[in-house]
Amino acid sequence: MQKRLIRLGLYVVALLIVIIPLVAVYVVLRSREPIPSSPASIPATDKGDGLTRTLLGTYLGIRDSDIHRPAGTDPTPVRFVVQPGETADVIARNLQAAGLITDAELFRQLVKYQGVGENLQAGEYQLRATMTMEEVVAALQRSRKQETTVTVREGWRLEQIAQVLSQDGLSTYDDLMKVMTGGRFGYSVLGDRPAGASLEGYLYPDTYQMDPAWSADQIVDLLVGTMDRRFTPTMRQQAAARGLNLHQVLTLASMVEREAMIASERPLIAGVFVNRLAKNMPLQVDATVQYALGYDKTQQRWWPTITLDQANSIESPYNTYLYRGLPPGPIASPGLASIQAVLQATKTDYLYYVAKGDGSHVFAKTFEEHLDNIKKYQK
Repeated sequence: MQKRLIRLGLYVVALLIVIIPLVAVYVVLRSREPIPSSPASIPATDKGDGLTRTLLGTYLGIRDSDIHRPAGTDPTPVRFVVQPGETADVIARNLQAAGLITDAELFRQLVKYQGVGENLQAGEYQLRATMTMEEVVAALQRSRKQETTVTVREGWRLEQIAQVLSQDGLSTYDDLMKVMTGGRFGYSVLGDRPAGASLEGYLYPDTYQMDPAWSADQIVDLLVGTMDRRFTPTMRQQAAARGLNLHQVLTLASMVEREAMIASERPLIAGVFVNRLAKNMPLQVDATVQYALGYDKTQQRWWPTITLDQANSIESPYNTYLYRGLPPGPIASPGLASIQAVLQATKTDYLYYVAKGDGSHVFAKTFEEHLDNIKKYQK
């Protein structure tokens, strides 16, 4: 008899384990009452509502992996608009249609459980398919009016980025520079960066939406994380095929970014760099000397005009007139086009180029031809 009772008890427990989640799912999917503004709005003495919330929590626990699984792998920002008066139901359906979530009903129930239905704000958002459902819920509680739009431009050095961010009310210049020069982040794109090196070249240039309340760490994390995503696995394979690590690619790309003014010339200038490195010739890139000089108070600019005498005398490991090979690291933030130019550098016999004064360059294979171009275009 005792063994029979034990078996019966185990049977009842097993049955409850199966039935409770099923009841939870049923209650959740049948429950369509308005979403409360907060968990506190559920009366503690109302056993029916309390049971509903418990079952809803059980249901969401079962679907936890779906809640934390992004809808896709494309990190490209997607413009998403919440119109005034739209309900959580409508927002959820629109999110699913836009490919930003995979289950509109699960999203609605998550919003309901968190009690944030009334906090979803009308406005324009930049969302990504790589965001989890919880991240999307959080983002929709912060409208564009509460965010700052800031553009980090290609070819800027750390100081310029920190200056613009701080001027837009995003942290302070000193805090940003502290993180940019000494911050530690776990992104794989940083794996080849030398110990002690700054994040120069690793802050992806783009237009961002940032919360003024973010810390310097959060801001810099966004910039580095974007570089990590934009430097795709395919691009990393291309780098390896060329015998380059990611730090070397970004170093070359930063020089291409500063030297090239015309998009079509980027791969060609990258090809010149590759050729000179292969022949152990000094790169002689003016932008590296400008980087070594830093801010010029006379010209009041970060990238001052330099003379040949300066190029041959400024003592710095970044001066590629004095030191052969690559400089210690990037000299600015390269854009995607410059990174791709290095990975797809033009195969050419050119070893020299000279600015023509109109943004374009003339290229030469021999030093004699190069001298003729200098006489012609740099009078």
